[in-house]
Amino acid sequence: MGLVIIASISTYGMLLLVWSKRAIGDKGVNTFEGIGEHAYGRKGHVIVILSLCFAQLGTCCAYTVFIAQSFAHVLPMLSFYGWAFALLPVLILLTWIRVCARINTTVTIIYFHCCSNVIIVCAHTNSI
Repeated sequence: MGLVIIASISTYGMLLLVWSKRAIGDKGVNTFEGIGEHAYGRKGHVIVILSLCFAQLGTCCAYTVFIAQSFAHVLPMLSFYGWAFALLPVLILLTWIRVCARINTTVTIIYFHCCSNVIIVCAHTNSI
């Protein structure tokens, strides 16, 4: 039930963005902060930028916790905190990649391995 509520709120937020863009019209506003600035001036611009930063920070923290917990569960040689601190340099280096096309081949190989891992696990557990 909670997932349905969150999905509804998220969908409503996306619709608000579309309605805001339509209300502004074609005035060269193409970004979230542009909509905030058009609606509330400089303060709206700053509020939107801060909101986006906090949302991205929360997402990155949740992703780091998920990865560290997974590693700690599968490879218990390090604790959760050990894996979290060990992964930080790698994650920071990944954030410095400006053009995703540079890692396109690597990502394709990773997707292939993920799919093959799922197939192998399902085959060995007789779930197919």
